[in-house]
Amino acid sequence: RSFAGYDNITYITEETMTVTNPLVIPAGLTFKSGNSGGRWNIQGKLDIQGTAENPVVFTTQEDDMYGNPKDLQQNGQAGLNNYGNYFVFYDQADDASTIDHALFRYSYSNSIQMTNASPKILNSTFQNLPNPGIALAGSSTPSINGCTFNNAVFPFTTSLVTYPLETTGNIISGTTGRAIRVSDETLTQNVTMAKHDFAGISNIPYFFQYYTVGTGAKLTINPGIVCKFGLNGYLKIQNGLIAKGGDSPDSTIVFTSDRDDFYGGDTYADGDSNQPNSYYWKGIYFYNEAIDENCLLENCILKNASDYYYSPEYVPYNQYRYAAVNLDNASPSIKNCLFESNYYGIISRNTSLPKISNCDFVGTDPTYGYGINNMTSTNTVTATNCWWNSNTGPKHSSNPGGLGERVSDNVVFTPFATQLAKPVLGDVSMNGEVKPFDASLVLQHSANIITLTPKQETVADVSGNGVISSYDASLILQYSVGLISMFDQLGTKSASMNELASVSFPDRISESAKKTFEIPLTVSTAKGIKALDLKFSINTNHVKFLRINKEKLSAGVNAEAGCNIQKGEIAISMASAYDLQLVSQQIVLEFEFVDSGITESEFNLTTAMANDDYLADIPIPAIISSKSGATGLGALSLSEPKIYTDQDGIHTRFELSKSIQDLSFQVVDLTGRIVYNKSIKNVSSGSQYFILNYADFQNPQRGIYILNLRTDDFSYSKKLLIK
Repeated sequence: RSFAGYDNITYITEETMTVTNPLVIPAGLTFKSGNSGGRWNIQGKLDIQGTAENPVVFTTQEDDMYGNPKDLQQNGQAGLNNYGNYFVFYDQADDASTIDHALFRYSYSNSIQMTNASPKILNSTFQNLPNPGIALAGSSTPSINGCTFNNAVFPFTTSLVTYPLETTGNIISGTTGRAIRVSDETLTQNVTMAKHDFAGISNIPYFFQYYTVGTGAKLTINPGIVCKFGLNGYLKIQNGLIAKGGDSPDSTIVFTSDRDDFYGGDTYADGDSNQPNSYYWKGIYFYNEAIDENCLLENCILKNASDYYYSPEYVPYNQYRYAAVNLDNASPSIKNCLFESNYYGIISRNTSLPKISNCDFVGTDPTYGYGINNMTSTNTVTATNCWWNSNTGPKHSSNPGGLGERVSDNVVFTPFATQLAKPVLGDVSMNGEVKPFDASLVLQHSANIITLTPKQETVADVSGNGVISSYDASLILQYSVGLISMFDQLGTKSASMNELASVSFPDRISESAKKTFEIPLTVSTAKGIKALDLKFSINTNHVKFLRINKEKLSAGVNAEAGCNIQKGEIAISMASAYDLQLVSQQIVLEFEFVDSGITESEFNLTTAMANDDYLADIPIPAIISSKSGATGLGALSLSEPKIYTDQDGIHTRFELSKSIQDLSFQVVDLTGRIVYNKSIKNVSSGSQYFILNYADFQNPQRGIYILNLRTDDFSYSKKLLIK
């Protein structure tokens, strides 16, 4: 509509709109609402036909970004509120309804709500919302494709009995929660929670606030799912909970805080701000009416859960304390679980007789908290083969030497474990903490010095690419010093050596019958590179690796090197919590010849990784020669070349004892790139002089280069600085 000089004038909705007959809203319209108005009850068919250039906008009257006039109240941008329009789809709504290219801002409630309705929501934006953008209830299975959720609480909220039919091409940005918001409800039917991918997030976490599994329902959680809980949130079980995870870190089921970035990623994209404490949410409750056979926690992690309350003058209030797992006349099975950073691990009340075995208790409150607190003196709780954060066992009067987590009376804790059963990602030493020592173990494993056990390997690959490398060590170092709060599982990539790092070494190493010799490496790394892995192949029947000389490395760089004799492989691993910042760094490898009869062997760089990126453009192999020339009549001898550089090129002078058919010069830069290559035929004996003109170089620049001089049975390499 056009009115009073305003073309396509804004619509105002201040009361509830009810749609029973088909309604079409064309592109470019703007609807603004005020107070608590702006509700659209959809009981028929709705067809919103916005476009990318002209979306249909639903917002509040105080929003001056859209409409005609934009400043509806002519008062400047003032007093923004959340009174914007929102839609409620009822059971009788037509499932052929489509919302395409709509923009929802400052909605009073969920921008689109539905009960037993399944519209198509396409290419729409949900922005600046105090609630999730979309809400599903009943049997709703909408299609949500190509939508953007920016600064909404969560993209959508859903009952566990349903899920969107399609969720392709969506985007989460700003402060929007990176999780599936589960509606607060009492579950009345059996449900199995499955993994879902959304907005580019693989296995996106579930978010719970207040959730109850009712007396007629059993909730089953598939392996690998991460459940996050809001402040003071809980999960109450009145029938059954089957949470049976797997042995590997990616198949463990996690129950933790929404502020815990370690599991399931950074929920609110706010970095390390606002980290949870040990009593952030109130844990899992198993009630008297729960069926014990339907209650199982196995291979789970429970973290940041308890309801902390301590006041000496109000000791009777102990009975209202909550733990990560709370039992009230309930006896679930709890196996192979990690209780981490909870004020209390398990509290058992009344006649509860849980079956607890092979669990780890780490980080409960050392003064008032308990790993297990049995609050009933008339029965005994048994917890066998558990780790109490010390190989001396738990702290209890019956265990005088115990230095681990506290346990109450009436808990049988023997035999106890002397090693962590379920280490967290990065805890390679399996002591319950992620520390620099764990990074050292990863480096030593990467460098063939030690071999991690299979259990250690499952937590060492913190980058998630299937390879244990120095980059994993770097990530562990970063986590241990507080630079990161989680391990991103990114996978393996490949990259150019010139782009991220460079490794060079002479392609001919001549040692005149020496027992030991050195191979110099020149290494450079780009900005952002915190880890480097190099693997070289050698013939262990010819040469023996002695050690790496790392005296010139800076103190912040951790480096290890070792040799796998069976594989004939030398591994060098370097890591730092910060950038390596290697600039033409000299690293020397020391070797010795195994047999004095060996005249030649090969040294080859086979693999190089910067961070976890495989590098291409590997340099050509080097030839190790134990003799500078063959002996006997007519053998060639070449005097030590005299080499210098000036503004014209590289000058070389030497003596040949006899004529040769082929003499070659090669110059490579520190990335291994050949910048000069020339072969000279039929060179006479006697004094020789050659100049390698810079004009013949490929893209000559100032810097360090390596000159390789070769004949059929002699080679010489020298590092040069071209100014």
